[in-house]
Amino acid sequence: MYTLFFLIYTFVAFFNWFICIQEYRFTCATKTVFLLFNILTISFLMALRPLEVADTLGYVEIYEQSDAINELSFRFGLRYKGIEYCFVKLMSIFKKLGFHFRVFFGIISSLTCYLMISGMSRCEKAITHRKSSNLITIWTIFLFYCGMHYCGIAIRSGLSIALGLCAVADWHEKKKIRSILLLVCSICMHSMGTLFICILILGSLKIRGYIKGFIIEWGILFLGLLLNASQLIISTVAGIALSFFRYMGIQGFDSYLSTFDYQVGLTDWYMLILIGIIILICNINNIFFEKMSAIVGVGLIILGIAYPIRAINRAYDFFIIFIIPIISSNIALSNKNKRILLWIMMPLLYVIQFKMCY
Repeated sequence: MYTLFFLIYTFVAFFNWFICIQEYRFTCATKTVFLLFNILTISFLMALRPLEVADTLGYVEIYEQSDAINELSFRFGLRYKGIEYCFVKLMSIFKKLGFHFRVFFGIISSLTCYLMISGMSRCEKAITHRKSSNLITIWTIFLFYCGMHYCGIAIRSGLSIALGLCAVADWHEKKKIRSILLLVCSICMHSMGTLFICILILGSLKIRGYIKGFIIEWGILFLGLLLNASQLIISTVAGIALSFFRYMGIQGFDSYLSTFDYQVGLTDWYMLILIGIIILICNINNIFFEKMSAIVGVGLIILGIAYPIRAINRAYDFFIIFIIPIISSNIALSNKNKRILLWIMMPLLYVIQFKMCY
C-alpha cells in the first residue's frame, strides 16, 4: 500500500511539473482554481495514507488519547510522548468534536499546504516586485522538495515551517505584530520553530554581495565534507558540552552527545552540490534575493558541519526550504532558456525527498 501511495503522489508531482512550464499562459483565477484543486487532492491523499507510513501510528495513538489528557498538564515547551503539548491540544479539539483521525490529517495537510504556498509566494513577490506570483511553480517545487514529507510524515515540522514562512513574509511586509504571533504559533507546533527567530534576524540585516561570499562558503563546506572535518569539530564541542552538563548535574544528553555517525552520506553530498549549483544559477542583483540566499547558506552550514548529529541535522530544512521562492522568482524574471534549465532541474530536488520518504 505504501508503494502505491508513493506512486500516486509522484504522479501528482510530475503532472504539476509538466503544467508549470506553461504557467505564464494562465490567468490568476485559473492558477488559483488549479492550486486549490491540487491542495485538496494532496490533502485527501495524505488523509488516507497507509498506517505503515512513518510516524503515522504514533500520531494515531496520541490522537485517540488526546481528549483524555488533563487540561492542566499543558505547559508551553513541554511534550507528551515526544510531541509538543500545543499540538496534542490541537488534536484533542478535533477529537472532542468527534472527527476521525484521518479528517485531522487531511485538515492539517490542507492548512500546511495553504500556509506554505502563501508564505513562499509573498517571499517571491518581495524578490520580483511583481503583484502576482508563480503559484503553480511554487507548488510544484514544494511537492518535489518536501511536500510529502511535511504534509504526510513530519506533520508537526511541516505546520511549524509553514507558520514560520508566513511570519517571515509578514515581517518583511512590516506586519510585525502578526509576524510575532505566527512565530509563537510556529514554536508551539514544533520546538524547532525557534530557528525562525534566527531567520527573522538574518532577514533584517543589510546583506549585499553575498553571492561572492557564498562561493567561498560553499568551497569551505565542500572541503570540510571531503576531509570529514566535523569529526574533529563535533567531537570537541560535544566533549565540552557533555563535561559542562555533567558538572552541572544535568542528565539525559549523554546518548545524544556521545554517539555520532561521522560517515558523510551521499544525501549530504547531493544536497550541498545541488543547492549550491541552484543558488549560483539563480543569482539576481536583488537585496531580498541575497537575504534568502544567506538563509539557505546557513542551512548548508548546518548540513556541512552537524551531519554527524542526525537528530539536529534536520534543522537545516528550516533554512534550505527558502530555495523554493528563490527558484520560483528566478523563473519569473529569467529568459526562456534559463527558465527551461531551472524547470529541468526541478525533479532533481525530488531525489532528496525520495531518500527521506521511501
